[in-house]
Amino acid sequence: MITKENKRPKNKKKQLGEMKIGELCKLSGLSRSTIYRYIRKGVLPSPKMEGFRSIYFTGEHLRRLKQIKFLRKEEKVNLSEIDNFFPARGLDDKNDVISSTPHNDDSELKRLQIINSAARLFSEQGFQNTRISDITDALGIGKGTFYLYFKDKRELFLECIERLTLIIIPEECWEKIRCEHDPIQRIGKRFKAFLNAFPNFIGIFSFVKASLFSDDESLVKKAKNVMRLLNAPVIKDINWAIKHGIFRDVDGEIYAFFFLGMMEMFGYRMVLDPKYTIDDGVKAGIDLISRLLLKQGDISNQKKYALRKRAME
Repeated sequence: MITKENKRPKNKKKQLGEMKIGELCKLSGLSRSTIYRYIRKGVLPSPKMEGFRSIYFTGEHLRRLKQIKFLRKEEKVNLSEIDNFFPARGLDDKNDVISSTPHNDDSELKRLQIINSAARLFSEQGFQNTRISDITDALGIGKGTFYLYFKDKRELFLECIERLTLIIIPEECWEKIRCEHDPIQRIGKRFKAFLNAFPNFIGIFSFVKASLFSDDESLVKKAKNVMRLLNAPVIKDINWAIKHGIFRDVDGEIYAFFFLGMMEMFGYRMVLDPKYTIDDGVKAGIDLISRLLLKQGDISNQKKYALRKRAME
């Protein structure tokens, strides 16, 4: 017999935002097999488990699935590269569907706090000058807690490098970029997000570039992958505009790396003094893209450029 007392836990779960796999599939628009594949891959947290049969997903799972869908559909990121956007989670190899160990949201939150705090300190002080005690003191935790999540400072630094792609283009900017259909304005929004975040990642970004010449092969591999991932969205925007006859037929990869370097140098210019603003840099970037890439012989494109330039004045 079902009593009111028996119903309370169910209502409580709804209040906590917990859901079964069927509801998660409906809200995310993904199949069960796809969701479980992401769990096995390690890009999606394992679900919460109560007892032997009760499995629940949370709003964190739904949010992560939406992020993955955006990266896959809009940014054309391969599943094999998704690992570089999110910290991997350990899975239980004894179960080929999901981990038999409950996912601890507090544990994952603590791990991300350590990564974010370390990224800031690495950026400000450099890798060699940042001690583990600096990281633990900043968070008010003991070294023992640190070693529950990372075996050493180097492993943590590699995690920080992998998260650089998320730091440079924060999640809150994704929707604005996705909804922008003008390729020049879309790249401009990427520039703005890059410059807004520049003070927070300037140091670690320098380390990523330096790591390209390291003797540590694993560090070189991660650094190369991060540089490719940083430029991939702009490459995609340029190639789309070329395909639709808006831009000249150029090598999109060369120009994407060129534009990233240009924005980086302008970021350094802003550090010198407050003479120039982020909007000044974005405006100059858009102007340069228009002059370099638009088909200037096409009257319609020239008119678009003229209107765009007048709107910025």
